Amino acid sequence: MSKSKPVFKVLCIIVMVTLCFSLYSQQLAFPGAEGFGRFAAGGRGGNVYHVTNLNDSGSGSFRDGVSQSNRIVVFDVGGIIRIDERIVIHNNVTVAGQTAPGGGITIYGNGIALNDDSGNSIIRYIRIRMGKNGDDGKDAVGISANTDYMFDHVSVTWGRDGTFDINGTGIDNVTIQNCIIGQGINNTNHSTGGLMQSGKISVLRTLWIDNKTRNPKGRGPQEYINNVIYNWAENGYILGDTEGVSEANIMGNYFINGPSTVGNCFNSATPSFYVYASQNYWDKNRNGSLDGSPVTNAEYGPVTFVSSPFPYFGVSKFMTPGEAYHNVVNDVGASLVRDDVDKVLINQLTSLGTLGSIINTEDDNGIPGNVGTVPGGPAPPDSDQDGMPDEWEQNNGMNPHGADNNGDIDSDGYTNIEEYLNELAGDQPPQSQSTPQPTSVPTATPKTTLTGDVNSSGTIDIVDALLMAQYYVGLNPADFDLTAADVNCDSSIDIVDALLVAQYYVGLITAFPGCNRTPVPLAYDLVVAKDGSGNYTSVQSAVNAIADNRTSWFIIFIKSGIYHEVIDIPATKTYLRLVGENASTTILTYNNYNSLVGSTSGTVSTFIRPNNFIADNLTFENSFDYLNSSASGKQAVALEPLGDRQIYINCRITGYQDTLYNRGTQYRQYFKNCYIAGRTNFIFGDATAVFTHCEIYHRTVTGSTMTAPNTSSSSQYGLVFIDCQLTANSGTGTSSVNLGRPWDQTGSCHYLCCTMGAHIAAWCNMSENIWQNARFGEYKSTGAGGEINLYRPQLTDTEAALFTVTDILRGSDNWNPESVIANFNEALYFSAAGKRGIETHSRNNSGCQITIPYIIGRKLSDNLV
Repeated sequence: MSKSKPVFKVLCIIVMVTLCFSLYSQQLAFPGAEGFGRFAAGGRGGNVYHVTNLNDSGSGSFRDGVSQSNRIVVFDVGGIIRIDERIVIHNNVTVAGQTAPGGGITIYGNGIALNDDSGNSIIRYIRIRMGKNGDDGKDAVGISANTDYMFDHVSVTWGRDGTFDINGTGIDNVTIQNCIIGQGINNTNHSTGGLMQSGKISVLRTLWIDNKTRNPKGRGPQEYINNVIYNWAENGYILGDTEGVSEANIMGNYFINGPSTVGNCFNSATPSFYVYASQNYWDKNRNGSLDGSPVTNAEYGPVTFVSSPFPYFGVSKFMTPGEAYHNVVNDVGASLVRDDVDKVLINQLTSLGTLGSIINTEDDNGIPGNVGTVPGGPAPPDSDQDGMPDEWEQNNGMNPHGADNNGDIDSDGYTNIEEYLNELAGDQPPQSQSTPQPTSVPTATPKTTLTGDVNSSGTIDIVDALLMAQYYVGLNPADFDLTAADVNCDSSIDIVDALLVAQYYVGLITAFPGCNRTPVPLAYDLVVAKDGSGNYTSVQSAVNAIADNRTSWFIIFIKSGIYHEVIDIPATKTYLRLVGENASTTILTYNNYNSLVGSTSGTVSTFIRPNNFIADNLTFENSFDYLNSSASGKQAVALEPLGDRQIYINCRITGYQDTLYNRGTQYRQYFKNCYIAGRTNFIFGDATAVFTHCEIYHRTVTGSTMTAPNTSSSSQYGLVFIDCQLTANSGTGTSSVNLGRPWDQTGSCHYLCCTMGAHIAAWCNMSENIWQNARFGEYKSTGAGGEINLYRPQLTDTEAALFTVTDILRGSDNWNPESVIANFNEALYFSAAGKRGIETHSRNNSGCQITIPYIIGRKLSDNLV
């Protein structure tokens, strides 16, 4: 049983990427800058230019700002800059789009050129949208000469030739990271993403979407890491298409077919294209779920594979393809505030095959004005016009009445204004920074065949249990070469069944080789479909139609669509299960808010009142425009569970202030594999609620507080987070988001074995309620925000042992939500006979002992737990 396992394969790849080079002493463009363009200096040490209007030209315009060298360009306005002629960005310029107030900056009508007058540029957080009125045969962004370019969090769309082309002589050291390159327009049958064939180019964590071809067409030395490519038509990544030599690292990318896709993910390869390829996935089935498999060697075409990465810079944090997908959804483009266009593109991507198209012109998106509305806003006072607001200078020990933008108050190599710009963007330093020195790199471990791991008696051994646990936290079953010897085709459990069950919990259903056993469809009692193809077109009407006070489960299937309605499920609709077609595309939403209705409780988009309720694969949303509203009361609740024994699996719950209201002292609620997003007190209430394997996401740049429990003193537990990921908008400041504050002095909130981002601070007070007097605690937090200090009280091992799902939710009726899930699914998802039960076992997570359930097998005669 001592075999190499897929987790080792993943670790090897991480080591290969992060250890390709040792430390770097040269100054980075900004902390977090990576790739070949990482050392671009932009306008460092130059003059500050304020963009004060949205004019195409003239004093205070963006065109004027970038027309001279050695400048840092900041924005005192937000909105749409409509341009007739192309804009050339001159050399040694930083474009700091993160300074734009309101909805940021969009440049629309023609493109951006970087040519003989350009070079050494840093361009961040702007949108460049060319379109039908741009110059024929030109690119939305085109680089034709010079070196050292850094593009970060830039949205580029609607090129008339290429959307982002790098093609010329003497070009070198270019990075495109965290960007969107999309919708090359096709009115001349030439919808392309990018021609990237000059010098050393890094493309990292970027979304390529709705481009017919060239995603990109790459030649020469390149690294292409953790990108997502969606809905190409003819060609995905074109591998050179030439006899000239190319040397590329292509790693951790996810290719996802959309409605337009007919071609392969890799095309036009030649033997002179040398590639180190690792962990690239392709999702071909357009079924609304992320369930791709590794790209096979044959699918790359006649390239020449190498066994070790080329000694390029790599990335400081390598992601699996699944992680890369989620990162792209949350972070790419000018994402401090996403505009209407980027929202459409991300919505297409998250449909996972059902939405998207190759457009003839931008008119095809149906967005008013093509670019929608980009609101402005006031710029903060800057008395000395040095690009740094007065308040920020005062807080950082500088003089707001004497320009000191080019000073270096902390002597770290970044000028004072760069410190301000980096803080706005939420930049985090990479793991290492000094002179690059290639090191020897281990080769990837080949995929292991798992013959003989499953005992013939049908039991599951410890090795398979480990594999099960590995998949349960995110590895794809395609990482395992399963053979017939691994599969028992009788009624007993085997690793295939275990993986199939695990897949259900993350919304993936596929068949496995070696045994003719596939999931059978769920039998639904009613279907809701916005397009009229079901029994009802609204969720509320379907709920109203079912009988009251049921004692057996009733299932309503909700097809993908946006259901804009206030949904109030009465307490009498017991034993109800709502199943969405896809968590990202089945959206229950409304946009009430406090100032409109007069109370927080009246803002709820969806009320769930019955006992014994399950929701699967749904988005619960409050779509109130929090960021752009001037309302005084912005509380806007997406979901209010107001019943006992409620279960939420693979759901998305999104809002800003007061997103999820866990209400009712006597009620117990269980959230598993969910995504919960907000800004202020966005998980709050007095119910007992457990969150396992969930992502808790802080949505805005400015910090706030995640939870506000008002747990009764009679309740032993309140809000409990077990093995969750605490993540944030990339611009969120370090140590700016508090774990919670007591809405009532007896409030209870605990985090056990959670991975916390650098945005996490500690606990804080709420009015007269002091956090130290509440019941707050942590146990073995990890990650950049998992620091232990006097403001982060820790549970002892003995205390933590009491925080299990079973103990927290047991109650007087011995309720176990995992048993409910297992019992409910056993007859619905497998065509083979046999029972599936559960047991609980300790899983060691970085030294953190916690008890979680996983599925194991039982013979037909066994009793279920």
